Amino acid sequence: MTGVLPAELGNFKKLQQLDLSHSKVTSSVRASIFNISALQLLGLHLNKLSGTLPSNLGRGIPNREQFLYGGNNLSGFVSASISNSSRLRVIDLAGNDFTGSIPESLGNLEYLEVLSLGKNSFFSDSTFSFLASLTNCRNLRVLSFSDNPLDGVLPTPIGNLSNSLLCFEGDGCKQKGVIPQEIGNLTRVTKNRLFSNELSGHIPNTLKCMLNPQEFYLRSNKIEGAISMSYEV
Repeated sequence: MTGVLPAELGNFKKLQQLDLSHSKVTSSVRASIFNISALQLLGLHLNKLSGTLPSNLGRGIPNREQFLYGGNNLSGFVSASISNSSRLRVIDLAGNDFTGSIPESLGNLEYLEVLSLGKNSFFSDSTFSFLASLTNCRNLRVLSFSDNPLDGVLPTPIGNLSNSLLCFEGDGCKQKGVIPQEIGNLTRVTKNRLFSNELSGHIPNTLKCMLNPQEFYLRSNKIEGAISMSYEV
């Protein structure tokens, strides 16, 4: 399928699922699709969509469970009002050109399982406060914010993230400082990507608390010191 998104899509008020992924759609984002209140799944990733998301994002789509816009040419800000779609489980905005801060209101999404924000131009305050807000998302399994110019220090609240977390991707984000000891609280994480940052200090000995680590990437940092044999799995 190729072509543009028809503006008439907004007339289908009872539409519950719309998946046009991998379809070579080249139009700008249609504001009308954000007014389909019954829509639960909107899959538009890996197309050539351009434009911005509405400033009232989330307010007209209270039933939305999956928001799949990754791999397009979208830009602009992501409004804090996205959390008004309180049933969201999956958010994929990776591979676009979004800018601005990552909304702390994402922490209000109690059902959130997957948050993929990599390869954009998001920024953050120096304390990565958006990470602290995500500690409220107790069902979070995948968290990816790789390749954004966040430019801050990995905060200690990282240890308070969901006990369900399996994948943590924060590579290429200009992260500075040491890896906090609290990272060892993420006992179920199997994939941890922190490479290509400016992290310094030693590898925390609390990593041995992880139950089933399978991938841990730290290359291209300023890590120093010996690697303890207790890290072997």
